[in-house]
Amino acid sequence: MSRFTDAFPVPRFLAMPAVGLSLTDEAVRFVQFDIYRNKVRLARFGTKPLPPGTIRFGEIKDAPALITVLKELQKEYGLSFVRTALPEEKAYLFDVTTPYTPETNIQDAVAFKLEENVPLSPDQVVFGSHIIGGDEVLKKNPNTLDIAVSVYPADMISMYTEVLQTAGLQPISFEIESQAIARAVVEKSNFQDLLIINIRPEKTEFYIVSSKLVRFSSNVTIGTMSLFESVSGEQQKRAGGQKQIEPPLQRQNLTALIHEAQKLFSYWQTYKHGSQQTSSIQSVVVCGLGSTHERLVRMLGENLGVPATAGNVWANAFSLDEYIPPITFEESINYTSAIGLALPEGDYRYA
Repeated sequence: MSRFTDAFPVPRFLAMPAVGLSLTDEAVRFVQFDIYRNKVRLARFGTKPLPPGTIRFGEIKDAPALITVLKELQKEYGLSFVRTALPEEKAYLFDVTTPYTPETNIQDAVAFKLEENVPLSPDQVVFGSHIIGGDEVLKKNPNTLDIAVSVYPADMISMYTEVLQTAGLQPISFEIESQAIARAVVEKSNFQDLLIINIRPEKTEFYIVSSKLVRFSSNVTIGTMSLFESVSGEQQKRAGGQKQIEPPLQRQNLTALIHEAQKLFSYWQTYKHGSQQTSSIQSVVVCGLGSTHERLVRMLGENLGVPATAGNVWANAFSLDEYIPPITFEESINYTSAIGLALPEGDYRYA
């Protein structure tokens, strides 16, 4: 389980396209899909800005202000059941390797390892788990189980639940934000190891993804505000008034960003999990505001020695060759985690 559904069991009738709700430091955003002729289509989306300081680096600082904005969103769009992303900063991620038999209780195996990996007692946390590689790995190695675990403080889950319910919203699942982003931009058929670089205004987050699961995350306080230099009116004028020119990159901060990514490449190359296998990162996906800067994406690929691409937030929803959603590319970038949360479960023909 990767969506913490143990804490909030989902009735069968709710296992349908639901609203994906993203709460960031800047705004509240939601996305909802429909299924039309067995294909996924964007039904609606919306956003409400948050007063500065309402949420700071993922922590709710002003619950009444957040509730007010959520109530406005709920009333305007008639929202009810939501899947919600939880902030990366408060999560603990680790792997568990355990002997496996048909009688193995995965929840017990994870709970037994909690105190070794999390500085909180088991009764103070809520966790989600997922078998790494799924059933295919079990067929190849039926005696050992590798499990990816995500853990959050229980009081944080309770706070998010209380805020949402007070605003008239019912959370049916919670998920770590990085996993929601990975679900949106990592294609369903891609089981390779890759690095997602999510460049926000004030920080950049790095997610190592393996078998479509986020296995490690970190961040640095370098974002577009410190990475992009301003473009003067004269520079834009010299560009001929054509499309908006790309801002120059701040060399020192770009170097620091690349160095941080290189450290993660080295870490993952030498990291060995319980099955004694090593894998190197084979590609980079750039998300967030940084994904619009073509030169930045290109330089990341050149310096890291692997293909780097701008994340396609619709990768697991539909093909842009066959369907154009009613939202601009620039807008859609801000909805990445909400899109990942809203993607319907089941074997739909994404086209």
